[in-house]
Amino acid sequence: MSPAMTVKSAIHARLSELSAGERKVARAVLERYPGSGLGTAAELAAAAGVSAPTVVRFADRLGFEGLSGLQRALKAELGNELGSPLRQYEAKARGSAVGLVEEMHASLSGLLERTQADLPRSEFDRLAALLADPCRPVVALGGRFTAVAADYLCSHLALLRPGVDALRTDGISGRAAVMDVPRGAVAVVFDVRRHTAQTEEAARRLAERGAVVAAVTDAWRSPVAQFADLVLPVHVESRSPFDSIIGVMALVESLIASVTVELGPQGEERIAEYERLWSE
Repeated sequence: MSPAMTVKSAIHARLSELSAGERKVARAVLERYPGSGLGTAAELAAAAGVSAPTVVRFADRLGFEGLSGLQRALKAELGNELGSPLRQYEAKARGSAVGLVEEMHASLSGLLERTQADLPRSEFDRLAALLADPCRPVVALGGRFTAVAADYLCSHLALLRPGVDALRTDGISGRAAVMDVPRGAVAVVFDVRRHTAQTEEAARRLAERGAVVAAVTDAWRSPVAQFADLVLPVHVESRSPFDSIIGVMALVESLIASVTVELGPQGEERIAEYERLWSE
């Protein structure tokens, strides 16, 4: 493995090459990344539902010298991955504001590059295809800040295809809406730190009802991922002590563009119909 490559990016790069058992280990490592891979081989095997030798083969397949080599890499990353806004405030919110705009721009550009580099294309392509299937209803939901991304995704998809709805998980009507999602629907769930129990519960309910759950989460892996069929990671850390959703929005924009291409003339006809109705 390249010294510049993280364990996470190595997993994404090799995901399609792994065996079914090794993919389960990959999911278990990514669930609570980077801390989830720091237990014993037996603990990681139990979390993944595989044998301990499968865990060792997984580490070898990624280019590490067994599980101990993988864990050394994870420990090196651990210190750089953690930090709440309060913990980051001292380092990021003090000092002169001179040059801050340029620093922020560079920080966000790097965030977008890391998000693109770590995106598992097979997961992205599958989600785009599912979102473009007019036979599958689509719902999306998010947390306090990421609900904006869910609304944005649904607003655009509704112009391209029928059966799209942004959900809220609070109150009776919101919970009833989750209950009403049919089997086979596509549910895009946004949850970045700080992860919310309410979003996790909604994802669990959606999975139980037979929805295809796609989790858009961060490097710390929301608990939502454990219920997901697809996991699309984004980076959120920036120059500011507050996390950024620019990576989330970039992913949403890419999904919208991919669905537009997938639908082709069908999407164009729907937009034309929409404009005709409103112009009248």
